[in-house]
Amino acid sequence: MLNKKFLKTDIGKKHVIAYGLHVNYHVYYKDIAKYYGCSSTTIGYWIRNLKKYSHLKDFVCIVESYDSDMKMILNNIQNME
Repeated sequence: MLNKKFLKTDIGKKHVIAYGLHVNYHVYYKDIAKYYGCSSTTIGYWIRNLKKYSHLKDFVCIVESYDSDMKMILNNIQNME
């Protein structure tokens, strides 16, 4: 079951942004992990857990609401390289 309250918290926001970066912008796990300062297996775990909600309209709206944050992080990741 989709927990919208969790996805609105700071930790949930990290999960959704990692999911959006990987699915929408095709950023590798290792690059997202380097940005967040964690392992790529952690990022993979977050993304795999959220993929089961990809068909829900509410989840898609939540991911789209963080699009500006994803673009900012994408620019930061590209500048790190």
